[in-house]
Amino acid sequence: MFKTIVCTDLAIARHSDGPLAKERDRYLRHCANQGGTRPSLRSKARAILRVAERMSPEDLGHIDASRLHEIACRSMSEDTISATTAATLVNCARPWLKFLNWWTEPVQRIPFAPALDEFVSWMRDERGLSPCTIDQWHRQVATFLRWCGDTDRDLAMLRPTDVDAYFVSERGR
Repeated sequence: MFKTIVCTDLAIARHSDGPLAKERDRYLRHCANQGGTRPSLRSKARAILRVAERMSPEDLGHIDASRLHEIACRSMSEDTISATTAATLVNCARPWLKFLNWWTEPVQRIPFAPALDEFVSWMRDERGLSPCTIDQWHRQVATFLRWCGDTDRDLAMLRPTDVDAYFVSERGR
């Protein structure tokens, strides 16, 4: 797979010889089969290689959100990693780790879960969105619904000022 998404011999060797090459290759093939474009596959390949290079043997088989954040934010040199780069690494690595069944996530109750389930069904059945897109929207909406529950807001009674309050409270994330 690496030969089809990267251009130079050096890049092919880096990806092929890097840690967890078989696992990364298998995931990228899966993404390609799901309709991933060459640029998106190349971006994912770079990100998951960087994460794989930072993982320790103890990480294999189980990584949680805090450990992935630690891996993504740790620099391999004296330069610091920007928040945007770290977020990209996390957002690319999480689906890879889930694909490998290595992701451990604490079970969090989602308020208004039936509404979220209806939204997911609508995205899948009516809109025909890709599983990746549905997963991303599911996470975003679940975060919003948890905020609604934590702040005692009723989903049926939300007003624009409530949505504004959500964005203000989540600005730092």
